[in-house]
Amino acid sequence: MDVTVDVVGGDEEVHAVGDDATYDDLVRAAGFHPQEASVLVDGSPVPGDRPVDADRVRLLRLVRGGSGWFGAEPTSDRREMSGDVPSLPDGITVEPAAPDDRLDVLRVLDAAMLETDASALPARIDAGDVLVARFERTGSVVGALVTTRPEPGQRHVDAVAVRRARRGRGIGSALVASAVRAVESDPEADRVTAAFDAAVEGFYADLGFAVESAGEDGDGRLSGRREVRGAGDGGE
Repeated sequence: MDVTVDVVGGDEEVHAVGDDATYDDLVRAAGFHPQEASVLVDGSPVPGDRPVDADRVRLLRLVRGGSGWFGAEPTSDRREMSGDVPSLPDGITVEPAAPDDRLDVLRVLDAAMLETDASALPARIDAGDVLVARFERTGSVVGALVTTRPEPGQRHVDAVAVRRARRGRGIGSALVASAVRAVESDPEADRVTAAFDAAVEGFYADLGFAVESAGEDGDGRLSGRREVRGAGDGGE
C-alpha cells in the first residue's frame, strides 16, 4: 500500500510498503532508524511493531540533544510552559532520583543507546545531580537526566532520555528545565552547559541556552550555555 508520510519540519513523501509492514518498517522506508523517529496516526504515537493501517501519517523526528533523545516538534506544537518549566502530561512528575532508581535510570539511558558512568551514578544521585520523570500511578521511571560537574561552577547535561512511548510530550524539555532550576538554587554554580545536534538548537534556545560554538571534533554538534543565579551572586 502507499502511505503519505508528513515529516514534521520537513517534506511530505509517499512510500510504498508491503501488506505485512509495520510502522517501524515505514520509518525505515522514510530513511530513518526506528530509534530516530516516531509515527503519529491521528495525532497519537503508535507502536513500532503495529502493522501499518493508515494511509496518511505524521513522522516525528527524534533529535539528540544533551546526549539524549527528545521529540523534535515545531515551537507552535510544544506544550504550554509555566515559567521556565514546561507543563507535563497528566500523571507525570519530575523529581530528584532516589537510590532505588539507579537501575531504572540506567535502563532508560540504555534503551536510548546512551551511556553514563554507572559506577559514579550512586554518588550523582546522592548529590542531587540525577532527575527522573516518574509515572505517578505506577512509580515507574519514564525519563531520566544525569548532570556532571566538570569544573567548579559548572553543571553539564551528560545524558537525558525519555522512554520511546513517552517521547514528544514535553518530558525531555521539562527534565532539562528542572535541572536548570535545581542549579539555580546551588550557590556554588553559575552555569549549565550541554552539547547537542544542530537540529535541536531551537529546543535549547527556548530553554534559555545560548549556542556558543560547534563541537571540536567537527561532527557538527553544538555546545550551549545558560547562565544561572549561583556563584558570585552573593545572595539577597
